[in-house]
Amino acid sequence: MGGGHLHFQGRDVALKVNGIGVGAIGWDKFSADGEVYHLHHLHDINGTYSAINASATAGAGQGEIDMQNEHGVEIRAHTTSAGLNLSLAPTGVQIQIR
Repeated sequence: MGGGHLHFQGRDVALKVNGIGVGAIGWDKFSADGEVYHLHHLHDINGTYSAINASATAGAGQGEIDMQNEHGVEIRAHTTSAGLNLSLAPTGVQIQIR
């Protein structure tokens, strides 16, 4: 489980994130930043995101995740990891406002 922040309408909102992994053995460090699309109401950020596209490099590297939830909110994130291959959990990534 991890966390993050969303900058929405001039304020920062804390988020809980669960379901991102790097390889089968976990990771030492993982970070991402990116853009959120089709977010009209803050509560629509909550949900389970499925991968539209994901790519990463082995070892310490950079990648991209493009994922969408059931409300149509899309997140295109640029990632940096120290670990192996970036993957989403089979059930997707869950994001909730803290």
